[in-house]
Amino acid sequence: MLNKNFAIRSVNNIINYDDTVNDGTEQNFEFNQRLGLIIKKKNLALIPYAKITHHDKNVSTQNDNSHLGFIFQAKFHKDLFFEYDHREETSNGSKIVATGYIYGDKVTDVRLIKKNLFFLGAFPIHLKIGQVDGSNFRRSRVIKTTLDINKKTDLAIKYVDNSGKGFFKNNVAQNRNYLVAEFGYKF
Repeated sequence: MLNKNFAIRSVNNIINYDDTVNDGTEQNFEFNQRLGLIIKKKNLALIPYAKITHHDKNVSTQNDNSHLGFIFQAKFHKDLFFEYDHREETSNGSKIVATGYIYGDKVTDVRLIKKNLFFLGAFPIHLKIGQVDGSNFRRSRVIKTTLDINKKTDLAIKYVDNSGKGFFKNNVAQNRNYLVAEFGYKF
């Protein structure tokens, strides 16, 4: 934190990425890194950021990419937040090489976050409801509950409902719904 109105935020995550174009025969990792500047004024925050996605093994069908974006956050109450996140691709990484078709070059993410929805003993449970819309790619609706184990670790359950769009409208991979368990560590 630089002072009470300015801070720098770095968010990184790594996921096991199943390359379904190879029928799941190749497993690798996807690295997502985001660096932003938080500008606060009372109950409002603006966070301009840069984001990159990189795969440790790249086949011709996987595309690394980078985005520039911003998050607008409004705090309605002590534990209730609204976020609007918009980013645009800068790398042309979301282009399908064979067809030249561009997807996901503009992404909009809207979230409503309720911290401390209730407590399980001494452990707070948080709720996040959101929708992500990737142009010509897919729309995802998300419901996520998170249990804080302590200040550094948490467990989460996330339900995702995907709807493919554009070129991917009938693509099974972009239309599947799933339930995910996550373990988080903050440092």
